[in-house]
Amino acid sequence: MARLSENVHMGCLLLLLCLVLFLMPFTTAITPASRIINSELIVLLDGYFNAPDQIRVAESLPLPAPWQLRPSRAPFSDFLLIQVLNASHAADAVRSAHPRVKDAFPQRVHDIKTLEVSSTRKPLDSQLESIADTMNARFLWEQGFNGEGVRVAVFDTGIVESPEQFPNVVERIDWTDEQTNEDLVGHGTFVAGVIAGRGECPGLAPGASIYAFRVFTSARLTYTSWFLDAFNYAIFRNVNILNLSIGGPDFLDQPFVEKVRELSANNIVVVSAIGNEGPISGTLNNPADQPDVIGVGGIDWSSRLSLFSSRGMTTWEFPSGFGRVKPDVLALANHVRGPNLSGGCRLMSGTSVASPVVSGAAALIASTFPAHKRGKILNTASIKQILVESASKIDDSYNIYEQGSGKIDLTQAFRLAQNFVPKLSAIPPALDLHNCPYMWPYCKQPIFAGSMPLIFNVTLLNSGSVRSRISSHPMWLPAEGGEYLNVSFTYSPEMWPYSGWLAVHLSVRSAGSNVRTLVRGTVVLHADVAGSDSSLDIPLSVQIVPTPPKSKRILWDQFHNIRYPSAFVPRDTLEAATDRPFDWQADHPFTNFGDLFTALTSAGYFVDILGIPYSCIDLREYSVLLVVDPEDEFFEQEVRALHAAVSSGDISLIVVADWYDTDLIKSLRFFDENTRQWWVPVTGGSNVPALNDLLGPFGIQLSSRSLRGDFFLGQSLGHFASGTSIAQFPASGLVFRAPLADESLRTGLQDSENRPYILGLFQVKAPTEIATGGRVSVFGDSSCMDSSSRLDSKNCIWLLLDLLRWSSQALLPGWAGSLEKLNATFTSPEAVPARLAGSQLFRFSRVLNRGMECGVLKTQAAVTVPHHRRTHLTVSGFFREDTFIRQTGTTVPFTKSNFESYLAVLFVAFGALAVWGASMVLQRRAVLQDSQLG
Repeated sequence: MARLSENVHMGCLLLLLCLVLFLMPFTTAITPASRIINSELIVLLDGYFNAPDQIRVAESLPLPAPWQLRPSRAPFSDFLLIQVLNASHAADAVRSAHPRVKDAFPQRVHDIKTLEVSSTRKPLDSQLESIADTMNARFLWEQGFNGEGVRVAVFDTGIVESPEQFPNVVERIDWTDEQTNEDLVGHGTFVAGVIAGRGECPGLAPGASIYAFRVFTSARLTYTSWFLDAFNYAIFRNVNILNLSIGGPDFLDQPFVEKVRELSANNIVVVSAIGNEGPISGTLNNPADQPDVIGVGGIDWSSRLSLFSSRGMTTWEFPSGFGRVKPDVLALANHVRGPNLSGGCRLMSGTSVASPVVSGAAALIASTFPAHKRGKILNTASIKQILVESASKIDDSYNIYEQGSGKIDLTQAFRLAQNFVPKLSAIPPALDLHNCPYMWPYCKQPIFAGSMPLIFNVTLLNSGSVRSRISSHPMWLPAEGGEYLNVSFTYSPEMWPYSGWLAVHLSVRSAGSNVRTLVRGTVVLHADVAGSDSSLDIPLSVQIVPTPPKSKRILWDQFHNIRYPSAFVPRDTLEAATDRPFDWQADHPFTNFGDLFTALTSAGYFVDILGIPYSCIDLREYSVLLVVDPEDEFFEQEVRALHAAVSSGDISLIVVADWYDTDLIKSLRFFDENTRQWWVPVTGGSNVPALNDLLGPFGIQLSSRSLRGDFFLGQSLGHFASGTSIAQFPASGLVFRAPLADESLRTGLQDSENRPYILGLFQVKAPTEIATGGRVSVFGDSSCMDSSSRLDSKNCIWLLLDLLRWSSQALLPGWAGSLEKLNATFTSPEAVPARLAGSQLFRFSRVLNRGMECGVLKTQAAVTVPHHRRTHLTVSGFFREDTFIRQTGTTVPFTKSNFESYLAVLFVAFGALAVWGASMVLQRRAVLQDSQLG
């Protein structure tokens, strides 16, 4: 009976384990960079209010019961934090309910990473010197400038209390719910040491005053409201420089973005790490990607770009416009020496290390401004102008969206600062669009008559006025070849804070359709600088060429792309989705498909990027429409227009898809313990049901399978990573099948008996015998063309180039012998996927629930976030440190958004209780039987 009892316990444990494993797919530990807390509402106010006034405003709002006002952490605040049942619905209700309410948004929790990277490589002897020696800071110290009189705020994990290392720490304050000022991670201590540490590993500006803002828990979590309160306090304390060695991809957290702008408007120079997601383009982190922030990338000891340093361009402007230049500057980021939490020094790498290097340099430069002039000169634009203009390019092989203006030069910056006068400037200062590779991607493709306008997004800086306007419309002064060029402009209505943007639109006049020349000229604009009109000249040069033949013109569909933020679009490769679930690199030819773009232009193709529906453009101008990894739906008018154009031979179509399996989509959902809600993808790797609508008129359908593995086409190797297969293909089509593992079933086995078709080529028959129809090519996976997949030798860019030659010139590739010709329509037993029930795709779609509007081709240069403009806040001495309130904790309300999680927990609990009860009954019976036998 003892053995029976042991077996019963073992069986019960196994049953309990099965219950836990059953629920694991729904409670995975995947965490995005930023998540909405739908039970907490942030209400932005038009001014600062004390506690009683905050209560009065809250009580006047039409908030559905029950709700509770969370007490502000300061006696005066410009936002309310309110617990509600549904913050999204409440935000809509309160936005226009009170004259002092500016806007309202759900609270967000951030896993904003402290951007360091690990390395086990042994450092060189030169890497053991202090950052102060490396940057030649002692030269400024000898001139009497060590950062004294400059107040630097460090927003991080806190700073260790060490008078020897940090004698100039004015204040250490905790903004988390952990109620400790101690640095339990060590990251904040290291960052502060690089800026202003002393002792064994001195920082750049040891005389600067340090304000330590602990905004991250020991688990490195933070909330938007914590940052908002801390940012307000930084304004009240009149800090000069604020270091953020942190970042995340969410540039749509409007309260956060707006508050950073307010910091800049109050003459606080914000310096932030650009991110560690390199070497892929389009991986910039926020807030470093904001125009008013100094975004810092990283270099190693050989002045080469750090492999991990994130690259631009900014992606705020997609799909309608083109991104801005980021990073702004580079600084040492590999094996930098700084203080250890337990004493002594250690080495750290990452752009979170490069950021304090620039913050320390900025503090030194700021201390060189005469004290009586510092308040008028020191601002985010003046420091950025000095650092950018004194920087030097690291290598001609890196483009402007990788290195910005280059690495900072502290000595040269010091010399430039000595005679600095507020001015108007541009980043970049000149548009030499033919200069390769520095001006990639623009230099890779000349412009010609009939092409879509080329747009370059220039960042404007005005260090003389926190708010100013371009006083007259920008002018184009043509020089040689200028008569062939049309130049137009869109620009920010005003420059605030200290910054704005200018989009330069370039197109070739019809008179230049047969001209090949380098066009030169100057863009001139005027703005008010410190009360006086100031002009800025931006030299421009661009190569124009004769209009290429139609066979070389490609239209890239960017209109149907959706990404994070804020939609939960999963990664195209399921293996990568387990730890980084969001597809956030924009799927753009200038970001993660940059290698593909370069290959296309190197092969002689000209790529126009489409940001409007198909039916809004003359498809006859192009040989091929390229649809790569779309997530959005298609308008019916688009489907009809494309089918008509392909059928009449006006254009050919290439579709590159990705996986779509509703069971897999549901398995990727996760319950976020911080936001207390479920996250569910809005689609698969691509929107296969929508693609099937697009391909249906041609008799082509894609399946719900998800496949992976290597394949050979002739002698060429490629890798299929979470791609779909062909479910239906018309007779006379050419198809290719490959033995691939099926991720849909999680079998990991190859389907060798019925290998799926993954590639198809079809010549469309024209409606009349006189015309020749276009061609349709379908391939089931985009990952092998995506730079972020890092497949190297297994990439299949070669495949797309071969498909283009067939689509545009009817030239079959050398591997055509590997294809099968269908004698009859192929129909697979595999299911054609239905759309995900309950999907929230409509919230982010440009198609669903919207009427199709063509209008004028949108070419916006930047996403404008509404904000309340403050030129200055006279809040010095507004309240004392001893009256400042710290948050003591949070409560978790029972809301609809976390109802499912409670059910899951209760299910496990009751299951465990039932198993335990059954085991106790059986054990009791066994004991009674043993006693009776005894």
